[in-house]
Amino acid sequence: MSSDSPIGSQISNQTNKSIIDFNKLNNVQSFSDILQTIFLGISSTQGVDFFESLVFHLTQVLEIDYAFITQLENDNSTIALAGAFRGKRYDEYVYKLKNTPHEIVLEQGKYTCYDNLKKVFVNDSFIQKNNIESYIGTALYDQKGEVTGLLCVMNSSPLGNKKILPKIIEIFAVSAARELKKIRTEKELEKINIDLEKLVRKKTNQLEETNDNLRKEIKRNKKIQSQLIKQETQFKELVYNIENGIIIVNQEGKIKFANPAALKIFEQPLHSLLDYEFGLPIINDKPVELEILKSNNQTGIVEMNITLTEWENESVYLVSFREITMRKKAEEEIIKAKLEADSANQAKTEFLTNVSHELRTPMNAILGFSQLLKLKLKVDDPLIYEYIDTIYNNSNILLSLINELLDINQAEAGKIELNYCGFSVRQFLGETIKLFSSQLSKKTVNLLIDIEDNVPKFINFDSLRLRQILINLISNSLKFTTKGHIKILISIQELYLNSCTLKIFVEDTGIGIKDEDKERIFQVFTQSKGQDNYRYGGNGLGLFITQKITECLGGTITLESEWGKGSTFTIIFPNVEILDSRENLEEISYIKTLNDLDPVNILVINDVFDDCNIIKGYFAETEHHLLFANNKEMAVNLLNNYCIDILFIRLTLNNIENDLKTSKFLHKQYQTIPIIAITDIYLNIKEHNNSLFQGFLEYPINYSQLVEVLSNILRQKEEQETKIEFSITASDYEKINNLSNLLQELQKIQENSWKLIRRRMILSELQQFCHDLKDLGQTYHCQILVNYSEMLASHVRFFDIEKFSKVLDNFPQIRVSLLNYFDNNG
Repeated sequence: MSSDSPIGSQISNQTNKSIIDFNKLNNVQSFSDILQTIFLGISSTQGVDFFESLVFHLTQVLEIDYAFITQLENDNSTIALAGAFRGKRYDEYVYKLKNTPHEIVLEQGKYTCYDNLKKVFVNDSFIQKNNIESYIGTALYDQKGEVTGLLCVMNSSPLGNKKILPKIIEIFAVSAARELKKIRTEKELEKINIDLEKLVRKKTNQLEETNDNLRKEIKRNKKIQSQLIKQETQFKELVYNIENGIIIVNQEGKIKFANPAALKIFEQPLHSLLDYEFGLPIINDKPVELEILKSNNQTGIVEMNITLTEWENESVYLVSFREITMRKKAEEEIIKAKLEADSANQAKTEFLTNVSHELRTPMNAILGFSQLLKLKLKVDDPLIYEYIDTIYNNSNILLSLINELLDINQAEAGKIELNYCGFSVRQFLGETIKLFSSQLSKKTVNLLIDIEDNVPKFINFDSLRLRQILINLISNSLKFTTKGHIKILISIQELYLNSCTLKIFVEDTGIGIKDEDKERIFQVFTQSKGQDNYRYGGNGLGLFITQKITECLGGTITLESEWGKGSTFTIIFPNVEILDSRENLEEISYIKTLNDLDPVNILVINDVFDDCNIIKGYFAETEHHLLFANNKEMAVNLLNNYCIDILFIRLTLNNIENDLKTSKFLHKQYQTIPIIAITDIYLNIKEHNNSLFQGFLEYPINYSQLVEVLSNILRQKEEQETKIEFSITASDYEKINNLSNLLQELQKIQENSWKLIRRRMILSELQQFCHDLKDLGQTYHCQILVNYSEMLASHVRFFDIEKFSKVLDNFPQIRVSLLNYFDNNG
């Protein structure tokens, strides 16, 4: 059988879906998966196809070099009924028994050797030629208990799992022995039928040729009768020796015949079964399973096939059956093992969720207070800020690891939560890049950002999951890139009226990825082979989670990489909804601080001291008024005595039922007051409580998240958008040295570097542009040019792409302002 044949193709398709690393087998679930995979693969085959399918699956699923089913040819050798070498057919296998492991198997019933097989059987040419190091074999027996052949596996390297592998071979040896018996029986039947047909044909021809010779005709008839009697005898022997039980039931439902196999299955003598009220069988196209009662009041399960036939000139039911009690028990064990594995997996999920909750409580305090220090602390020592950044960044790394471990459960279950909302693509990218400002400042790597002109300003998508994807890919590039550049390109592959196909490239000039690692790096807990973990770190989760999130969002991720030159990840999201203007968004705004919102009275229901202090810190120096309550009763008292505009309530994992009950009570009693839940992202309550809560603050609470949630509920203060103006005083104008040359320099910059920078947005070029403008302003004593360059440099330093773009667009106004002043006052 070749892999190109229908059977080979079928086997290949089944096996490739379920190859299991046998050497890593360590639980009942995986053992059951192996048995189920092989049973499924061989269940639809029989005869020679069954043998070829079995050895094929053994080599593929167990990842073993050789598997053979051999039949004892004579006392000196065996011949293979089927053989496989690494998933391919292996023919011409005749094996001499003398001084071989086969000889031991046929003598003792089984033999195992897990390594150094070559040293044991030095005269075995097959073992020596093919460098066989390990061997497991089990004998095949017929109904009389005599050895008919063997099933064996061989490998060129030592085999692991010494307890489980022999069991698997023994299990399938029983199936192989049964199939071999069946083939032999079928061959005997076929031979008998052929002989009979030949004989009848021959005798008929002889009768036609010798009609005039009555004596010869009578002789021939007697001979034919003798052959028929012999044939009948052979059929009877076949019925008596066949493995399946056979009974004949008459039209009254009584058993009139039972072969020895039937007596064995029912555990009854013949006289007890004859005339036993079996009942009228129902003819069915498919086998029927039936529970039977044996002599010792024990039950068994048989699989029956029923046909209507003639016997002794009477219409009867021919019932053939075989006992499947052991098979059913094995199936029940497999189901039980699966349930146990599912239960263990659920316990693991609950454990990780609980640990996450316990870790997030102190993590919230560390991140919250460190961010407050960054926002509020005013000291002259720059090392203090560096220390705070270190605390904040490393805490975020630890939090990301916690989130990634929990994302694995969601990803493997295909239950990643998605929350679509409208947002600005450019603002989103700027905020994402800003997260890496500290890392980029310490690297000599250029950051290139390119958003093509046809990319819509606003889209409806899951910004949280998209940011998670970009953070993982950019972090990966920063980790493995020490020189050159990291480029982020957002483009449109296909553009329609209300949707588009969004394409995102993340390219770097890092160490690259080897061809053999390009698939395995997307597997959970897997990194490139030989990766220096001490130097690069990592846990093998990021790309696995990135791929799963991308798929949940309906996208695809591909990798192009060359070892030593860098990597490019390409993500494509089809059918992304385009929002034409801000009117299509629920509340798209560019609120940056809490002071940008109308002042309100906020009641915080939270019994965690650190949480309350963090929230207090965020609202310090604002016009908002905070009240705090430890429990439901205190909250009701404050609500009845104060004019409360917004409620914050903390939901905890260990008290979630009571917290939700309190929230529902407050929502019912004070329907006009919006409620914001402070909760763990993995409590998974959003889906069922959208009508109860108007917003969610997820641990750890950070300032930008707080502003974003409140901005969706509160109105922004009405303020006019500030415009950049370049006013020139007489004093400034008089200080300018050689205005005409300065105007020429500004014209050159506008026509060359300014246009290039606007299009490319390369970090190093942006920094150099600011530096050059400042030098030019100082050279010509032009203060407005110096001020402009410092404003631009500030936005570059904080990776504020949106503000930087707005300020950069106003560069030509400097030259215009200088010319206007000269025309009016020159």
